[in-house]
Amino acid sequence: DGLPHNEITNLLNLKDGRLLIGTRSGLAMQQDGKFTAFSELNDHIRSLYQDADGVVWVGTYDTGLIRWKDGKFK
Repeated sequence: DGLPHNEITNLLNLKDGRLLIGTRSGLAMQQDGKFTAFSELNDHIRSLYQDADGVVWVGTYDTGLIRWKDGKFK
């Protein structure tokens, strides 16, 4: 419920306790028992990483490397 695809490719526990879930068709977050999909990303997620500054880096199959900071993807 709430995941963009049933096949999970990556999981990342964020420093604030939320869980990012990469799938073959996008990215979702689990928080307080609920899943929320990010409509901005519908790519195959290949990797997830959070750096020391809290910035999340998302590696995708087609789009390349995406930065997620302060709730915005670039």
